[in-house]
Amino acid sequence: IISIEEISGKGLKLTKNIGDNKIDILAGNDSLLEMFNVSFEKCKSVGTIVYLSVNKKCLGNIVIRDEVKETSKEIIEFLNKKCNTVMLTGDAKDVAELIAKEVGIKEVKSQLLPKEKYEYLKELINNKNGKVCYIGDGINDAPALKLSDVGIAMGGSGSGSAKETADIVIMNDDLMKIKETKRVAKYTKKIIVQNIAMSLGIKF
Repeated sequence: IISIEEISGKGLKLTKNIGDNKIDILAGNDSLLEMFNVSFEKCKSVGTIVYLSVNKKCLGNIVIRDEVKETSKEIIEFLNKKCNTVMLTGDAKDVAELIAKEVGIKEVKSQLLPKEKYEYLKELINNKNGKVCYIGDGINDAPALKLSDVGIAMGGSGSGSAKETADIVIMNDDLMKIKETKRVAKYTKKIIVQNIAMSLGIKF
């Protein structure tokens, strides 16, 4: 018999019965192991740390780190000239701050649960001076994409929920398309205003 439980923001717990023996397997972050009182030595590597425990004995860990795209720094520099950039992530603080520093993001909010991302964005929108754009690709980003003034999802790596909820979907996951999207939107608005002005002018 196997039961799998997902613990939000922490990881997975798997329970398997083999005869009269019960095996509990944990795979997740340090909070998960602390939650089940598992003794372990914290990994000091920079990245997302996934610990593996069997019957409250830590067997080791895996270090995962996303590779920063070459165009990320360029697009963040472009956005910083137009607005304030904020990273909302569930990753560890050191990982988030390292990536933010590498690409030039102004503000970082790390170790956030999906609900906390939503609440922070909601507060940001309530206190905004302009429009709020949210960029995400995960299933947990769907509520935030829906809440924002403009939601942008990744078409290649993005989840189905994120793509369905977003206002704009970048099919090839190239963040530089944000720059192109802004240019097209600005040009389209200009054409619309011209058309309305000409229509009203002809009627008068």
